[in-house]
Amino acid sequence: MDLGSVFSRVSQGLGKNNEKKEVFLALKISPNKLIATSWSTLAGKVEIGQVGESRINLDGEIKDVLESADVAISKALDGHDMGLVKTIFGVPPDWIVEGKIIETRIAILKRLCRELDLKPLGYVLLSEALENYLKEKEGAPLTAILVGMEGTSGWITIYRAGKNLGTVPIAQGDFSPTSAPLEIDRALKRFADVEVLPARMILYDGQQDLDALSEKITAYPWTKQLPFLHVPKVEVLPAELVVKAIAVAGGTQMGAHFDLSSEEPEEDKTPTLKPPAEGTEPEPEPAKEIPPKEITEGLEEVDAGEAGFSFDTTAERTLGTLQELKADVTQAVASEEKQMVRLGGQLGLNKIISQIGSHLKSLKRPQLAMNKPEFLKSRPKNMRLVFLGLVILVAFFGVLGTLLYLVPKATVIVHLTPNIFDREMEATISGEVVSATEIGTKKGVATGKKMVGDKATGTVVLYSATSGKTFAAGTALTSSDGLRFTLDQEITVASASDFLSPATVTAKVTAGDIGDKYNLPGNTRFSVAGVAATSYLAKNDSAFTGGSSHEATVVTAGDQNRLLATLSAELTERAKTDLDTKLTANQTILPNAITSEVAKKKFSKDVDAEADTISLDLTMDFKGVVVSQEELLQRFMQNFASDVPADYEPLAASLKVEIKSAKIDKSGNALMTVHLTVKLLPKFDKETVIKDIAGRSVVTAENKLRNLSGVSGVEFSAKPRLFSGLFNYFLPWRQANIQLDLVSD
Repeated sequence: MDLGSVFSRVSQGLGKNNEKKEVFLALKISPNKLIATSWSTLAGKVEIGQVGESRINLDGEIKDVLESADVAISKALDGHDMGLVKTIFGVPPDWIVEGKIIETRIAILKRLCRELDLKPLGYVLLSEALENYLKEKEGAPLTAILVGMEGTSGWITIYRAGKNLGTVPIAQGDFSPTSAPLEIDRALKRFADVEVLPARMILYDGQQDLDALSEKITAYPWTKQLPFLHVPKVEVLPAELVVKAIAVAGGTQMGAHFDLSSEEPEEDKTPTLKPPAEGTEPEPEPAKEIPPKEITEGLEEVDAGEAGFSFDTTAERTLGTLQELKADVTQAVASEEKQMVRLGGQLGLNKIISQIGSHLKSLKRPQLAMNKPEFLKSRPKNMRLVFLGLVILVAFFGVLGTLLYLVPKATVIVHLTPNIFDREMEATISGEVVSATEIGTKKGVATGKKMVGDKATGTVVLYSATSGKTFAAGTALTSSDGLRFTLDQEITVASASDFLSPATVTAKVTAGDIGDKYNLPGNTRFSVAGVAATSYLAKNDSAFTGGSSHEATVVTAGDQNRLLATLSAELTERAKTDLDTKLTANQTILPNAITSEVAKKKFSKDVDAEADTISLDLTMDFKGVVVSQEELLQRFMQNFASDVPADYEPLAASLKVEIKSAKIDKSGNALMTVHLTVKLLPKFDKETVIKDIAGRSVVTAENKLRNLSGVSGVEFSAKPRLFSGLFNYFLPWRQANIQLDLVSD
């Protein structure tokens, strides 16, 4: 929806000679605070009124929310009953899903409008309102990181030259000065497509001491792992400024602009009336200015539907955004954006020239009475007046010239288009050995299956029908059904003539395997291995006992090897992380040159042991070889110096190293094949460039910069904004007042 057309109908008739000052309301709502301010547009300027705030619990009782909101709104409206107040709402990003305000939040806005006589005009995201405000204030499109924090919620929005590069949430937390920098760091890493982050960070909307938080953020090592060209400057915006930014966003949509001087107290310009001198007529008092009549013709009442805010329960529609302009207006703004940067301070320049004219007019010319006899007497007095006027004029222009030399400051951002340079080379570099010891414990599952149990035992009587003989321990005795037993110890049987009167000896035996089938009954006969059954035999008088068997889970060698391999891999990954922490900023570790050695290994169960699980305690020693990226870059540039254009130089921070292969020789040197990629940026002598553009107009300076190799764009901004119009004629003459920033696209 085009809210520009809505505001044009709200404000129609304001361009007439007699203007009606209509008061609007800007309302900024967060989960636990509500801030309101009144605003209006008059003579093409946005005027900010009172600011009121109150604590709320947006998820609490709606009655308490309404009472707190009424307090803040009443203070903002200065206690006047104004009927339905047309209102713009500022909302945080987590209220918006797929371009619509979520149902729970829009229900609260409905109650606020219904109960407190508010007429909704639309809504605006806080980040968009601040971008618009800072653009109005600084006279140039915003390039910064906006960090919004409210209770346990937080958001980061990045703008570059007024373009929104995206918004990401900050992880939930208490946002203490200790934890907040780390959470912001993690959120910024999600902007993977942004090669260079803006070196300006703006904090707003916080409830804790943002100044203390700013100190912690400033001290954080931002350039270590994030693509900052230098440490970002941290600024803090008070909560009152956020709601003012919402009001300014509404005013600019109505064609007005925000005058910074309106925030400063004006001097008392009431003239002092002096008593008339004796013998003169008293001067008449200045006529009182009659206030213009209120203009009521031509103003339309804009309903909520036209403003993009409908309370239709059958079709939930959201507040229309202040940033939704017509396509043709958007295109026109985009095409004129650069010209606006140049001409944005013209009003300030005209103001200076107007003031100079006023001073000149205030100087009275000497009245030379050519026809009066007193002419000769009055001439010295007139000459003194002329001389005094010249002194004042020279002093005025001297002060003005000094101010124009010392005060204006310019920031020139030069966008460079880098060349990507990549090559592959073989190199031998002296390596440095770093070591780490890792200790770990891991459990695994036993997978083996095996029959386990006990062997049967018993006693036999050995009979001899021939000469005596000694039988060694382990001699086999076999039953008639083939079950094998062995002698537990050596025995000797005496000689005999036959089995009618045999010689006997008693001996203990053990079954050859486990199982209850070896529990043979008494009077079972056994043959003796190695001798004839006609000469020797054995028999048990009592049954054998103790034989049993069952299937069990046991540990296998494969179970141990698998557990060892898994734990070794985990310790290796842990070692890589620990080794990386020992590197300096310009070092890299060779991935193929990390060696490991098992220092201690202990399994809880041996192979074939009955168990369901197995654990391993393992200690490993690791050694890695690191090389210097700076040395790699030097070798790289030495090998391919002839391929690099003479007017370009490598950006060391952009170096990417991919080691294809590597090995270590006996001397500890790293023999490797490396693929390196680096950005080449045009060489820039900043002092020479600043000297060349100092005192020149923006057009001339931009033409000179664009003629330099690799320059794709140039941006100019002034500080204070009052002097931005001067840049159409000249940049600061003082070279120290020009800041030149190089940005890689």
